[in-house]
Amino acid sequence: VVQKMNFVREAGGQGVLLGVPYYYKLPIRDVVTFYQRISALFPDLSIMIYHNPTNHRVHIPVAAFKELVKLPNIVAMKDSHRNPTEFQRLHDIIDGKIAHFCNQSQLYPYYMMGAVGCWSHAIWSGPWPVIAAYNAVVDGDNQKAAAILADMSAGRGGGDGDGGRSGHESYEYAGYIDMGSPRPPFSWITEDPEDGPKNEAKARKQAEHWLTLCEKYRPEVEAKRAVGV
Repeated sequence: VVQKMNFVREAGGQGVLLGVPYYYKLPIRDVVTFYQRISALFPDLSIMIYHNPTNHRVHIPVAAFKELVKLPNIVAMKDSHRNPTEFQRLHDIIDGKIAHFCNQSQLYPYYMMGAVGCWSHAIWSGPWPVIAAYNAVVDGDNQKAAAILADMSAGRGGGDGDGGRSGHESYEYAGYIDMGSPRPPFSWITEDPEDGPKNEAKARKQAEHWLTLCEKYRPEVEAKRAVGV
């Protein structure tokens, strides 16, 4: 981690998205210590906490943030693993200190509860539906936000999270970016070859749905941008 942080610093970077080491499950006290030490070693770099209990094998409890908010260069967090009750308790501590980015699907109601924005993989297929949802919650139009999120979720059915490429292929088929081929350590494909045609069909269907949403929401997003509101 220190080596990578040094690389960012030497390259002129201003901040990092930083998750905990997860070779083994860290005790909570070590999670806090990890961020304290990295914060002290790199006071000139802003830190965005990457909270991903599924991959990192540890759920950072609300109580830990009583210490984390004391670190001035921890400025943001990518975190979509809080139920509403926990989310509220968390924001009693972090509001005004750590900017909280939830998942796109949580913009409503989490924006009105303290989130400042969202992270999204779906924008790789075109950003306009996500921007439209964000604009809606910022404008306080929760009914519209809920409708947009329902539109976005209607086309999901994505990959099974087993290392296959069906989820990423849906972004490629949308034509907004070129994902390219898998790179190490995922140079090999974990999905069963017999599932290939089925996954491809699913990915193409997802891409078609998202492109329909881009056509639907892009005009209003561009219009709002043009008038500067």
